[in-house]
Amino acid sequence: MNATRPIYLDYQASTPLCDYAYQAMIPFMRDQWANPHSSQHIDGINSMLKIEESRQRLANFIGSDSNEIIFTSGATEANNLALQGFRNTKSKRNKILVSAIEHKAVLAPAEYLSTNGFELEIIPVNGEGIVDVDAYRAMISGDVLLVSIMAANNEIGSIQPIELLARIAKDHGAFFHTDAAQIPVHMRIDVEELGVDLLSLSSHKMYGPKGIGLLYVSNLVKNEIIPIIFGGGQEQDLRSGTLPTALCIGFASAAVHLLDNQSEIRENIRRLRDYFWNKLRLTSNGIKLIGPSLEERHIANLCVSFEGIDADELLGILQTNVSASTGSACSSQTIQSSHVLRAMKMEPDIIDGSIRFSFGIPLTEGDLNEAISYISGALETCRQQ
Repeated sequence: MNATRPIYLDYQASTPLCDYAYQAMIPFMRDQWANPHSSQHIDGINSMLKIEESRQRLANFIGSDSNEIIFTSGATEANNLALQGFRNTKSKRNKILVSAIEHKAVLAPAEYLSTNGFELEIIPVNGEGIVDVDAYRAMISGDVLLVSIMAANNEIGSIQPIELLARIAKDHGAFFHTDAAQIPVHMRIDVEELGVDLLSLSSHKMYGPKGIGLLYVSNLVKNEIIPIIFGGGQEQDLRSGTLPTALCIGFASAAVHLLDNQSEIRENIRRLRDYFWNKLRLTSNGIKLIGPSLEERHIANLCVSFEGIDADELLGILQTNVSASTGSACSSQTIQSSHVLRAMKMEPDIIDGSIRFSFGIPLTEGDLNEAISYISGALETCRQQ
């Protein structure tokens, strides 16, 4: 890595653009700029053909049909479409269930729907950030329209049993959505095996460009939802707006790269994460792993709490040397304690001292050794103040 830049340990916030995707995008940023919806000339047609090729590649990536892929600007828009798309439902069902540790991009639209005729219930989680299945079963009824539970938590790395949770919803006639933005780096996605009706992905969480994502919408559900963005009716009347050809191509290319190299990428990320943890816990007493065990959590995730340390102060000291984040680093500049850790009933001092480190390509053990040195020094500074 470039020695003049901080050591980047925030890969669950965003990943670097892989070279395979970058090279695929260049011609469509520089030379082939036609509007893909301009179907009366060959330039526009060629752009649309590349988008449809990208759509098919992404369908292959998740095991769906290509017409079940709706391009969006990212997972936030995809999540909003998945939830708000049901806002004018003709169904008599009016209850929505979401887990207590969802990303704000699910919690916020769910809360919006709760002010517009829907009843919202929050599914509790245990101390490792896993949905309480017994509580969930008790909450499911014939009134539930939609359940939304994220596949992998971005903060504490918990992996939900989506196949089981989706089956429980289906047994009661409810639709099931999962925010899967964090899962591609961790494991292969197959929407048929998972049994989900809707699934959200974000390109920049999987080594693709920012500004593009998708919502998988099962053909069995498509007639149930309506758009949240209106205009020219692109994307099967579910999402209007000119598609960014280069971004669609980059997204699909990143998916292909990840799929073709998945074993090597995942093995390396897990190895680096474990290496870092084994080094980190030797630097100081009072370092606690938050969430599931290393074996059970997302391979790129390490959420730890430093006893007696304010995480924001620690990150402030590290700011120019190590890039990491806390649960308070979400969607705005307002600092709030982590709703994820509060839902797990963590003690306030544990929450205050928690930091998420996350790992990916192209980190090396040398980078991690350097980061450990910076962290050790910053911890000593914090404790002297």
